[in-house]
Amino acid sequence: MQETWWLMQGDTRVGALREYAVDQPSFLCHSVPGSGWEAVCGQFESWAGPRGPDPDGARTMQVVKPIMDLG
Repeated sequence: MQETWWLMQGDTRVGALREYAVDQPSFLCHSVPGSGWEAVCGQFESWAGPRGPDPDGARTMQVVKPIMDLG
């Protein structure tokens, strides 16, 4: 069964993740913007930046932490 997860910031729907496949341990999803997307899109777009090896995850956390801090 394919799932949909809502991305929320408080009561605002930022977007949705719609599963299209599973490649354990990952769920592969399409991202669909919601009504609050414009306010947060910059943080999500920066997530596409880090490339290459990141053994300790520090570069990845630099772009993921602002997303997590959105609440």
